Amino acid sequence: MSFNTVTFWSEFPEKVNWKLFSSLIDFNCSVYVLCKNRSNFNKWKLKIKSKYIDLGAWPALSFKEGYWFSGLSSKESIDKLKEFQGLKIKLDLEPPIRMESYSDVVALAYGVEFFLFRQYPRNNYLHKVIYDLSKNTDIIASGYPFPDFVTKRYGGDIRINSKIRKNYFIYTSYFPDPFKSLLNVYYKWFIRKRIEEEGNKAMFALGCIGHGVYGNERIYKNVEEFRKDLGMFNELGVKNLIVFEVAGIMERKNPKKWIDAIKQYLK
Repeated sequence: MSFNTVTFWSEFPEKVNWKLFSSLIDFNCSVYVLCKNRSNFNKWKLKIKSKYIDLGAWPALSFKEGYWFSGLSSKESIDKLKEFQGLKIKLDLEPPIRMESYSDVVALAYGVEFFLFRQYPRNNYLHKVIYDLSKNTDIIASGYPFPDFVTKRYGGDIRINSKIRKNYFIYTSYFPDPFKSLLNVYYKWFIRKRIEEEGNKAMFALGCIGHGVYGNERIYKNVEEFRKDLGMFNELGVKNLIVFEVAGIMERKNPKKWIDAIKQYLK
């Protein structure tokens, strides 16, 4: 078994030495860079040059607007997606950012509030804009590995079609043992179920190699933890690997080790 596609998220493209990263990549892959508008994406397109890298856009909102897209986003914020028409884009469909930094207690309180009690009045509008975009725009709808009744609350229940694929965060580094081992039981069930339902369109993201937007999320202690998760994906039959994220790889002592770990599972 092996991965058919490899995709990297780049949440902090300004922190990456792209020349060095490109020198480590000798296999076909995609990289999606976070950008606030199309001109910002065009800047990165001029900077990131490699015959192996297919560049895509990762539209994000300002922190004031919620950063991620959901049914709580204003119509004006959702409409910003239209600027990316015709590109390959990745969307984070999540409740709006609220925590100043990550902690388990705050994350639990956030989850209870935003996943259980908040109302999301613009879910339908968000879906309409995404489906309209998908007529000529390749979209990866990215979000949590939650049951459908949860994702439906905040607008994450996008249907796949010929232009829409779905990606799920399998961020095992967030949780220390024994919780990580227990959660992996759920992750394995979830991955099998999504592959059964979505086939080769299903995409799954491993992480975290580096910190995310909060700056203090738990990350892999070493490359061996990452290798173990790659092996789990391989055994489960995952075909579309996503890795979070490029700046985290490049900030490691030996970035090449992390890239080589992926290459072990390529055809």
